[in-house]
Amino acid sequence: MQTTTRINEPTWIAAKPRKHAVFELLCSFITNAVANPANVQAVLASTLIKLQSAGTQGPSADQYNDELYVSCGILLTIVSQLSAGGPEQEVLVDLLVKIRNTSLPPSVQETVDEYDPYNEFHLELTPFIRAWSDFEHDAPLYPPLAERRGMSDHLPRERPPWRRQPGNYLTAPEWTNLNAFTARLHVRVPEVVKLDLRGLFAMIEALETPLTPAQLRDNVPAAAAWIVVAGEQLKNNDFPYAKYPSDDGTRRLPWSRGELWEGPLGFGAERWAFWMGRFRRIEEMEGVGEEVREACRRALGVAEAL
Repeated sequence: MQTTTRINEPTWIAAKPRKHAVFELLCSFITNAVANPANVQAVLASTLIKLQSAGTQGPSADQYNDELYVSCGILLTIVSQLSAGGPEQEVLVDLLVKIRNTSLPPSVQETVDEYDPYNEFHLELTPFIRAWSDFEHDAPLYPPLAERRGMSDHLPRERPPWRRQPGNYLTAPEWTNLNAFTARLHVRVPEVVKLDLRGLFAMIEALETPLTPAQLRDNVPAAAAWIVVAGEQLKNNDFPYAKYPSDDGTRRLPWSRGELWEGPLGFGAERWAFWMGRFRRIEEMEGVGEEVREACRRALGVAEAL
């Protein structure tokens, strides 16, 4: 099934009325917001009311958290189909930021967990990051996350419906689109510290890991998207993440590194320079496709202006 925005609706969404309603609202929002940029605030406000009406009325904090997690899974399913450089991604970032900055329903505030009195799950975009992590498990990484030591500890108890079947991974364009969106979100809400780590992980996978030309095709465009969209933020990142000398094998920690990088951990000028050097070497590497070379050129062109 397709909407007027030509976004494919998977069966797991179409078969469930509430999920289908959220999907249709998001697709309608994209169409209206892109067509009426001068009126985007009114479209945002109207869509937010409709999304709230599609969910449980008077939800508890747990219900709200779970439903927002599902909505983020639907949103990311859509994002994976939206061009990394198109306006459709930008208006969805507008919507997600609007949701984050809107006061929680009174019933949620009354039932929020005693260990989260300041609604940090909402402000830190915890439902979004949970859903993003699901997609990350289906990313075309080498080796896949499921094959890395310790990653089984990070999987949800129940497999969410947006997960792919084992061995069926996201395509390179889908993975690039998802990374571009999260980079846009990081630029808009840099205080959500876990978002920048997704940029670090993209660099580790594409630039600090020995890959074949085919594997570079799957990962370099995603890393380049981070530089194009959020290069300034990554280059100047000075958040004091903890740094330990060893990794747990997942490459998913603030102090993780790829085997090609032996310098300081975390973000920094030396590591940034290494990444740019890797883009240059990959661009000139024998056997890589033109899409990889072009991604490297885009990243380097943006980086040179920073």
